[in-house]
Amino acid sequence: PGALYMVKCSACGEGTSVKVAWLDAKRKWTGQSECLPFREKAGAWRRGAAVVRAPMTARNMHLGLGVMLAPDEKAWFDSIAVIPLAKTAEGVESHTKSESGPHPQVRHER
Repeated sequence: PGALYMVKCSACGEGTSVKVAWLDAKRKWTGQSECLPFREKAGAWRRGAAVVRAPMTARNMHLGLGVMLAPDEKAWFDSIAVIPLAKTAEGVESHTKSESGPHPQVRHER
């Protein structure tokens, strides 16, 4: 409850989406869900990422991979990551130490 996470995913294909939602201890939806923003145009590989905060009532994170395809279209998802973040005096940064590693530092300013 209240924890911060960096959620990342790559997607390819028309009509792809990634949604983060939360469940409480009784497996009921709680809080507000968020969709990962994708910067690139649909059709090519796109990378989406967002920093999300678990509601105080949350016990589980739910990642939904969505598609809206015509019968002849395809979609792919790859490199899905959920990275716990730690709060620091400067803002928020990941637990990883290296900028050059697979999960570079992430800063989220308020």
